[in-house]
Amino acid sequence: MSRRLAATSIAFYKIGNFNHCFSFFFNDTATTEIYTLSLHDALPILVPIVFIALLILLRNYRYFPITLAPIVITIGLTFAALERLVVATGIEIQSFVPSVIISMTLGIGVDYSLFLLSRFREERLKGQSVENSVVKMLKHAGHTVFTSGLTLTIALIGLVFFPITILSSVGIAISIAILILLAINLTLTPALLLYIGKYVEKD
Repeated sequence: MSRRLAATSIAFYKIGNFNHCFSFFFNDTATTEIYTLSLHDALPILVPIVFIALLILLRNYRYFPITLAPIVITIGLTFAALERLVVATGIEIQSFVPSVIISMTLGIGVDYSLFLLSRFREERLKGQSVENSVVKMLKHAGHTVFTSGLTLTIALIGLVFFPITILSSVGIAISIAILILLAINLTLTPALLLYIGKYVEKD
């Protein structure tokens, strides 16, 4: 299992050509290089933060890959979606937006994962099966995460209509990131728990 997860992570990292993606956002090579480096620099910070949060709040390091996967995938898919959007519409994305995407996805991603995984762990500690724990997790914590994400997305979409490029570009980028993160957390996370939940939180 660990080898398979490691191979998947390495493959995903190699596929993500962030230089290519950023070159669509910024015209100058120097800016592209700066924000490509900022993304790579963020990974060593992201991993310890997620790990420490899990140890403190869930007291179980086995939840680490389930929390980290949605965050990494969301960042990659958001950059890909913005690239396509820039090509299709020609909209202008401000140079600081990639850093905002990374920081917001990290914060919100950890928050949503902890909501879901805390509920799952609570049900498992009550003696519920993995399947029942996932159902109750989605019914209660999943509803909270969905409502929170939808409300935040609607608020951010409002920034798109501001006649200020800084605000509109942030609104577009973060609303896309949250929608992707919401979809992944409510689909991939339950699927992973159904697959490896009995190993993560044993009876």
